[in-house]
Amino acid sequence: MLSFVQMSWADAIAKNMLWVQGFGLLVSAVTLGFLIWYAIETWKLRKTADKQIVVSHDLLRAANDQAEAASKPYITIRQKLRDATHTLLDMDGALGGSVVKDEGGQYVAVNVGNGIALNVSYFFKIRKDEDQPWKKIAQSYLQTVQLDQPAQLALMLNAYPGDHQITFLFQSLGGRWYESVIVIRSRVPIDSGFRQLPESFHPSTSELP
Repeated sequence: MLSFVQMSWADAIAKNMLWVQGFGLLVSAVTLGFLIWYAIETWKLRKTADKQIVVSHDLLRAANDQAEAASKPYITIRQKLRDATHTLLDMDGALGGSVVKDEGGQYVAVNVGNGIALNVSYFFKIRKDEDQPWKKIAQSYLQTVQLDQPAQLALMLNAYPGDHQITFLFQSLGGRWYESVIVIRSRVPIDSGFRQLPESFHPSTSELP
């Protein structure tokens, strides 16, 4: 009889142990499931946050671009209309409808953009033939070139009769750098260019024109 009672207690304890183990496994499974769910939800939140950061960055950049466009400077050489006959006949092999308008025999820079130009450097280059590379022979600096305020350059208009090029390097109020180029033949601008320089550009660390 005692042996039977001992076996019944042993069976009961064994069954209880199985229930405890089963319950422990259930708790572990639920906990694991919760952790997996939490990890997935955290990942989703992170992805959403990353997307919001990208959208915010794009919106900020778009706003900066709009502000920059509203204050972008553009420097060129002051010009006036060319004689109609000279224009039609392409006198001196120069194709163009305008000529350089000097001041005291010197070139004059004008800002035809939307904002003040800062830290303006300009470079004077020449070439003997069209198939020859440009050679820099002079350069100088202006602190600013403001709108509707022409700036006289330290370059004589007749210093070099052949093809020559004037390159301007300047900065906007927003800190971006720009370059404009004018090619002149017999006082006639025959070509021009304008571009924004890479954001990494800085005169102190980058190659100048």
